[in-house]
Amino acid sequence: MKKIFYGIILTIVVVSVAYIAGTEASNYFVNKRVSAQREKINNDPIMNLNDLEVGDKLPDATFENLLFTKTSLSENIYGKTIITFMSPTCNSCLGDIKFIYENIPNEDYYNKFVYISFGNPRQLMDIQNEFNVKSPILYDHNGVYCTQFDITVFPLHMLV
Repeated sequence: MKKIFYGIILTIVVVSVAYIAGTEASNYFVNKRVSAQREKINNDPIMNLNDLEVGDKLPDATFENLLFTKTSLSENIYGKTIITFMSPTCNSCLGDIKFIYENIPNEDYYNKFVYISFGNPRQLMDIQNEFNVKSPILYDHNGVYCTQFDITVFPLHMLV
């Protein structure tokens, strides 16, 4: 009985150590990849757009919408627009989306918002359905567009 108990304890310790080591290794490689992308962008003066201010015009880019068709940012902007960078796993992002859609006075305001996310498109579709989002949600594959501006989406990042 003691051997079984010690075996279970040893298994729990080994699995815990492996989980922690795997998580740390994953974080290391993700940070290394993001750092390499940022270094590449920072070495390219055209792409070095970290000093954006309210009212600056963003460069156009191609995204996928939630119908999996290619679309450009300019095709989704109508006048003054709030561009929101968000993550589907960010609770405060989801809370803000819920707040926005509970307080939009009418449908005319839907085209005043554009959401950009590198989250899984299926998760983004769930968010769209759950919160009845009528504004465009654009999929930023691998976060390339967000990286250009050194934008982290946690808790939420908005540009007007």
